[in-house]
Amino acid sequence: MKTEDDLLIKLIKIKDKEAYTILFQNYYRTLKTQAFFILKDKMEAEDQVQNLFIEIIDGRLGVNVNTSLIAYLKTCMYHKCLMVLNKEKRIRKHIDMYTISCNSVITYDYFQKTESEQYINKLLMGLSIQRLEVCKQVYLEQKKYKEAAVEMGITVNSVKTHLRLATKTLRDRFVESKTEVMNVLYA
Repeated sequence: MKTEDDLLIKLIKIKDKEAYTILFQNYYRTLKTQAFFILKDKMEAEDQVQNLFIEIIDGRLGVNVNTSLIAYLKTCMYHKCLMVLNKEKRIRKHIDMYTISCNSVITYDYFQKTESEQYINKLLMGLSIQRLEVCKQVYLEQKKYKEAAVEMGITVNSVKTHLRLATKTLRDRFVESKTEVMNVLYA
């Protein structure tokens, strides 16, 4: 067997096509089995074994055998499989870190939004119904003063007055509770 492997190595070094075929036929199953036990994935194992043979054929992997040919090939296969596992581990680590960062941002945004909504609702509760309605129509629904006045059945000047008083009330409450506002905004 040793002399057969030595002859095969010499033929591979001179790029004999039949030597590659013999090498593939003799060692493909053994290497695929080894790769499967390490990777636990049949397709990935086949890919890695084929990559190993391609590297040998292309001359990227020099066949400098000090022991037996099978030991050399198994060692090469082992290292290729370890590289695949390390790459998968790095990818999983990055995905986990990304997932954790996304979850913390989503959670933070949700709580911050909830606190902000609660604070704004608290500020708006102190307004009269008409002032609240005028603010809703003019600021949220972006209606013109005249449209809001017609819909509410009041004059345009009343709409302006309600808006001015509502804005003044909100501004005063906002300034009074400046520390609470800062806590909500910078939480």
